[in-house]
Amino acid sequence: MDPLDARHQLGGRRELDLFLSYSSVDKSLAERLCALLEAAGLTCWIAPRDIKPATDWPTAIKEGIRSSKLFVLLSSDHSLNSREVQREVLLADQEQRPLLTVRIDDAQVPDALAYFLNRVQRIQWNEGDWASVVQAVFAALDRPSPPSLSSPPLWDSLNRDNLVIVAPRWVEEFQRWERSGAVGYGDARALMELAAGTARIGIFNVAIRFHDLLHPDDLDANLILLGGPDANYLSKQFCAANSPTFGWPSSDAHVVSLMDRRDDVYYHPQVGQPGEPGKDFGVAVRGSNPVHPDKDALLLAGCWGFGTWASARMTFLPQLNTHQLVSHGRHFEALVGTAVGGDDLMQVDLLDVRVIDESTKTTAQ
Repeated sequence: MDPLDARHQLGGRRELDLFLSYSSVDKSLAERLCALLEAAGLTCWIAPRDIKPATDWPTAIKEGIRSSKLFVLLSSDHSLNSREVQREVLLADQEQRPLLTVRIDDAQVPDALAYFLNRVQRIQWNEGDWASVVQAVFAALDRPSPPSLSSPPLWDSLNRDNLVIVAPRWVEEFQRWERSGAVGYGDARALMELAAGTARIGIFNVAIRFHDLLHPDDLDANLILLGGPDANYLSKQFCAANSPTFGWPSSDAHVVSLMDRRDDVYYHPQVGQPGEPGKDFGVAVRGSNPVHPDKDALLLAGCWGFGTWASARMTFLPQLNTHQLVSHGRHFEALVGTAVGGDDLMQVDLLDVRVIDESTKTTAQ
C-alpha cells in the first residue's frame, strides 16, 4: 500500500508502521529519515504533517502512537529534554509499543526517561549513514531488509559537490510547443522524479532554481539542467560548450524532434492514437558545467515533456548506471525512448550511450 493511502484511508483506525518522535530543532533530520523510510516502503506518522487542521494536538499525537506498530525516537539533547517528547515516550510505553532510539548526538538520557530508554534498542546515527538506520527500523518491525540505499554510480559521483536543479520557466511563445497535456507538465513530473529519487537514495543537498532566477553562487555547483536549449538558457550554453551529437536541429525554432548529428537520423515524437501508445525521446548528457568547467552538469531534456521525464527516470535505473562510461564517471550522452499512455510513462528504454568527445568542447561565454 502506498504510504499516502495508508495515512488517509477512511474508516477504522489507520494501521501505520511507525511513529517518529523528535524535537523541532531536529526537524530537518527527522524529515530526511521519514522520507527515506517511506521511500523504502514503510508508513510513518510524523508531526506536524499528519495532524489535520483544527485537530487537538495531544489527541492527534495519542492516536498516532496508538495506530503505529513501532515508536522511533530521534534522540538528541534537544529531544531528550523536551517535555513534549517525554510525554510521547510515556504514551508509547502505556500503549506497549516497542521503542527504537536513533541517537544523533551523545546526549545523556535524563532521569525522566531513563526507566523507559535504558532498556530499549539503540542505534547510533553517523553523518550520512542513513542505510544503517533504515535497516534497523526494518529489523525492529521484523520486516525483510529493504533494497540497498546506496546511490547509483551517476548520482554518487554528482553528489560529491553541491547540486542545483535548474528548471525552465515557460514563456508565452513557448507554451504552444508543450504537448504533454498541460504547460510544463513533463518538466514538472521530471522534477518530481528527481526529488523522489534523490530522497530515496539519501541525497538532500539539492537546491531547485528557475533558470532566469539563479544566484551567482548557484552556478558554482554540479548542475542538473531540465529542458532543452529553447526553454533553458543554461541548457543552450551547455550544448554549445559540450557539443553532444544528440540534440535539436535548432535551438531557436522550437523544433521538437531530436536528431543524431553523427549518423544523420531524426527521432520524431508521436501523439498516441485511440488504443495505441504515443512515443517520445529524450537525452541525458553529462558534461562540463558551462559556467564553471571544473564542475559537472547533467542535461535532461526531451522532444516533449515526456522525454524529459523519461530521461530523469533513466538516471536512477540500472540500464544506464551499469554502463561502463557512467559507472566510471566519464562524460557521456545517452538517448532515451519512452512509450506514453495517457499522461504517464509506460516503458523507458536506453537506446544508445556515447562518450562525449572532449576535443569538441569549448568554453561557453
